[in-house]
Amino acid sequence: MGEETSFKNVVQLGVVADGETDNIKTLNQIILDANKGDTLYFPAGNYFVSENLKINKMLNLVGVKPNYKSGDLTAGSVIRGGGIFLIGGSSGRLLCQDFGQINANS
Repeated sequence: MGEETSFKNVVQLGVVADGETDNIKTLNQIILDANKGDTLYFPAGNYFVSENLKINKMLNLVGVKPNYKSGDLTAGSVIRGGGIFLIGGSSGRLLCQDFGQINANS
């Protein structure tokens, strides 16, 4: 029997959705602690990360679909600053559902 999977609300685990707090360390720890197949849920909000999130296992990332208004994403789950980078072991099975992403460098 494999590891049990679970549903984890990232805000309940210490991530701050204010668009200013750098969540990179907290999210990296959540990803490190997650079991293969876990679902990480991002409630509606703006999540700032100062660098790319690196995911090296099969995880489900789920958020609230944002609205696009006047060149910006609002009212949903939006990752700002860095992005999501898939490395060995993650491609083909990562589910990113209903996310907006704004890269500070683009």
